[in-house]
Amino acid sequence: MSATPRTTTTRRPSRVSARCNAKATTAPKLIVDVTDVWGQTFASDVRVVGDRIQGSVTSGSFCGDGRPSRYTLYFSMRVSQPITDVATWNRGEKVPVEGRTAATGDAVISLAPDPTAPVVTTTGISYASIDGAEANRVAETATRTPGRAKSFYTDLYHGLLHPSVAEDVDGTYQGFDGRPHKVAAGHDYYQMLSLWDTYRSQNQLVALLEPQRATDVARTILDVYRQAGWVPRWALGQAETNATSGDPVTPFVVSLYSRGLLDHELANRLFAALWKNVNETPPPATGINGRAYNPDYLSKGYVPSEDFPGEAASVGLEYSLADCALGTMAIGLGRTREAKVLRPRCEAFKNIWNPDATSKGSTGFPQVRAADGGFVPTGDVVDGTGFKEGTAWQYQWLGAQNQPPAMPGAIPPSRAPAE
Repeated sequence: MSATPRTTTTRRPSRVSARCNAKATTAPKLIVDVTDVWGQTFASDVRVVGDRIQGSVTSGSFCGDGRPSRYTLYFSMRVSQPITDVATWNRGEKVPVEGRTAATGDAVISLAPDPTAPVVTTTGISYASIDGAEANRVAETATRTPGRAKSFYTDLYHGLLHPSVAEDVDGTYQGFDGRPHKVAAGHDYYQMLSLWDTYRSQNQLVALLEPQRATDVARTILDVYRQAGWVPRWALGQAETNATSGDPVTPFVVSLYSRGLLDHELANRLFAALWKNVNETPPPATGINGRAYNPDYLSKGYVPSEDFPGEAASVGLEYSLADCALGTMAIGLGRTREAKVLRPRCEAFKNIWNPDATSKGSTGFPQVRAADGGFVPTGDVVDGTGFKEGTAWQYQWLGAQNQPPAMPGAIPPSRAPAE
């Protein structure tokens, strides 16, 4: 069977249509792969119930083994052609069992041959239950229109896939406390909050194109704080991955506040959550790292290499940017005491600036420092020592709050465009 996928966009599931070109004597095969995920699969299940293929997959360990985040995705798929046979296998071992309807693993579904009609599947997903997935499938399939997908450019569609709606059509979602919750009427609860990857760019795009969605993402962050006691950094499903670094949630929220997308009550509640985050460190029992290097950062004004050799410099820059952003929000909310505390932290990025560091004929770069205050020798600054997924060349731009000529040795205007 050859297939041409066609995806119709809705807020939860997708609809994929494929035309079968096989001869009438050949049964089309549909592979249901629920173990190949980005991360680690802990459990999976596929079963055929009438004309529906249903199951679940529990995944996690995003960005490295041993991370605490786990979540379960449930699905319910309906196929337009009759299902004639099922073969299953478990973690790479083929186990064809005629008539078997369930397996911890994947499945190959055989369909009745009909070369004159496409095989059409409609799929609903849920993070709460299989029943919720089926209800989502039925509800959202009925509201689709073929022309809707044509209104989206492919890249724009991909760029807005996440954060994604987590609740079922009845408003139920699984919270960070492991319990089911109901989202408030007229709002959505979102998941897959890749905040470090999005706070500089995609967040602004969502705010521009879908301001209500952006506001609901901010409400979600507050809900996570209520359920877990701390704001997220990179939330996957219903858990914190502790992936990436720094403090992206603060500039993420402040950006939405600066655009007028948070009402006074929501802004003040989020400020309280962020204020706790920038001044404290989560207890180990929470499984949330938060700003784990706050003790040294708040006492020294930077994160020493002994705390985090591979990323200490970039983490300190991220903290300083976040604190400065939150200071602007404090001023806007009339919180003068908090603004006064945060104002000196705007300048913390200068504490790792080495005016004597050189690279490719240029002088002056951020550089990781040791606890005793000395700069740690790193060779050429382009080697990336002390910086998350980058080098000092890229991270010199993260002092965005700097207004020349506040910092001796900062990027001169004549050099900036060329580099």
